[in-house]
Amino acid sequence: MDYLLFAIALLLIISAGAGATALLLRGAYSPGAGEFLGLSFLLGTAVTSTGEFVLGLTLKGVVLKVAVSAICVLLGLIAVTRLRQSIEFRKEHYTRLEWLCLAILLIQSLIVFWVSLRLSFAYDGLFLWEAKARLIFQAGGAMPSAFFRADPAYLPHPNYPLLLPFTESWFYVFLGRPHQGWLKLVLPLFYISAIGLMLRKPQGRNNRVYLPAILMFFVPVMMIRSTSGEADFPLAVFYLACGIYLLEFLTTQNYALLRLAATFAAILPWVKREGAILTIVVLFTGVIVLARERRWRDALLLCAPGVAWLLIWRLFLIVTGARVHPEYFPISFATISTNIYRVPVIAVETSKDLLKWEKWSLLWLVPLRAFCSLNSYWPWLALIAAPIILYAGIYVFSAWDPFTGHIDSSYSRLLTHVALLTLAGIPGLKQKSTLR
Repeated sequence: MDYLLFAIALLLIISAGAGATALLLRGAYSPGAGEFLGLSFLLGTAVTSTGEFVLGLTLKGVVLKVAVSAICVLLGLIAVTRLRQSIEFRKEHYTRLEWLCLAILLIQSLIVFWVSLRLSFAYDGLFLWEAKARLIFQAGGAMPSAFFRADPAYLPHPNYPLLLPFTESWFYVFLGRPHQGWLKLVLPLFYISAIGLMLRKPQGRNNRVYLPAILMFFVPVMMIRSTSGEADFPLAVFYLACGIYLLEFLTTQNYALLRLAATFAAILPWVKREGAILTIVVLFTGVIVLARERRWRDALLLCAPGVAWLLIWRLFLIVTGARVHPEYFPISFATISTNIYRVPVIAVETSKDLLKWEKWSLLWLVPLRAFCSLNSYWPWLALIAAPIILYAGIYVFSAWDPFTGHIDSSYSRLLTHVALLTLAGIPGLKQKSTLR
């Protein structure tokens, strides 16, 4: 019975995401099957988690479950209608080399599932994310308002976004009980979604698209984070989607891609707190390019969803009186002047992390290669370099003592957020139009 209940919960997520994808594409872009499934899963988690959060303010229990399920079914019906009328999937005819690459990806994916089932969640995966999913489940599928005012010493980070906890609790609600074993089958689906996004062929036939998807398996941090139960790898997948669609829109001016980029930019702050930084980077990069071409309407369409969600989430935290874990000093000139001595130490320590072979392999050589043609690749490089620099800069405000311990415990997790987009640039290094 658990197998059936798990399948129903997953199909409802994909159904919701398929409907959202169809509404965003409007027949103006034809995805591959793998890309469409990846989009459906990612957008489905956003739709169901947001539905649980919003409707959970007034509903709970069976009523909430039925209401969100009805939205998923309705979006699924919309997807079927739109797909029949307007979206034509690209027909793929694979060569022997491509079949070999697909076989390798299948084996790698099965290994990721196996590793996920064998290992327990990391500390943050258990006590920061899965614990909230259990709390939501026990409260009838809605996050209790008292949670946001809880003492961070007992309930860590009550001000953190809730996409992952609500997604996990969605499966708990259908299973009728918390069960971490089933969650271990959910989180690798973000890995599968990343593969689907990387295998898109925006510039026609190009066998190099298989390279980043295959190499992802050989970056040690990717394997660790995709099975740890933390929100860092899901955030990396959402940032990958946001980045690739923004970059392609800047080249093709296909407004379906703009709608996708704007939607994913709005979702980033709902995945993890650092998603707000990534949203700002995406919007700032996109606006710079569009402003140079005086495409002000496009810039507004790109920014509106992300800015709106940032303001709504911030307002919600203020209204609920959400407590903040005292990890950082206030952002002020006084703090900067007091801690300015940290900058050289931060530069050294973060550089050491970037160069650790056992974590990253040769990943960071990819953007270094692109610096040879900075004028062609600068938007892609900005989406990678800006978060790396901003993440390092936040340690100036760290309240940890010593602050270097904060760097050691978190910087590699933060770098995960840009790692997939870095890999995705490999096919474009010899096709400059895909990164301009």
